[in-house]
Amino acid sequence: EALSIAKQLQQENPDAALGYQLEGRVHLSQYRPADALNALETAYSKQKDSQILLQLAQAYVSADRRADAIKLLEDWMTEHPEDQSATSLLAMYYQAAGRDGEATKAYESLLQNNSENVLVLNNLAWLYQKQGDSRAVETAKRAYDLSPQRPEVADTYGWVLLQSGEVQ
Repeated sequence: EALSIAKQLQQENPDAALGYQLEGRVHLSQYRPADALNALETAYSKQKDSQILLQLAQAYVSADRRADAIKLLEDWMTEHPEDQSATSLLAMYYQAAGRDGEATKAYESLLQNNSENVLVLNNLAWLYQKQGDSRAVETAKRAYDLSPQRPEVADTYGWVLLQSGEVQ
């Protein structure tokens, strides 16, 4: 039914992004990334905004095209360096791609605007530990102090402590 509505919106407003964006979201929810890409690329060509950008990047990753998602986000960030959502997604994609230095820089820039972002602190602590950076324990502790009930945060903090020789 949602696809029917999306197609109807496309016919009624062929120059608008909304119908294509809706179609792309439906295809993503149905794990059909190739179909989602077609629709979301069309939507993005009609309206370049952050929401469509993020969905398109997710579709690229779902289609096993992480490099295209990273390039898309990097291009966006050149013109929109203040976009925190795009920066966050780019940081996660860098980290998943093993581009730790770039991920670290992106996470550090996110902390400048929100020093209590648990996800950013947790991921940054993991990267610091991996890179042998002494800030790992302090960063993991900050994440843990903010959200001790989150298992991934407790896991990172425990691992960082263990790796730092603080077994107790």
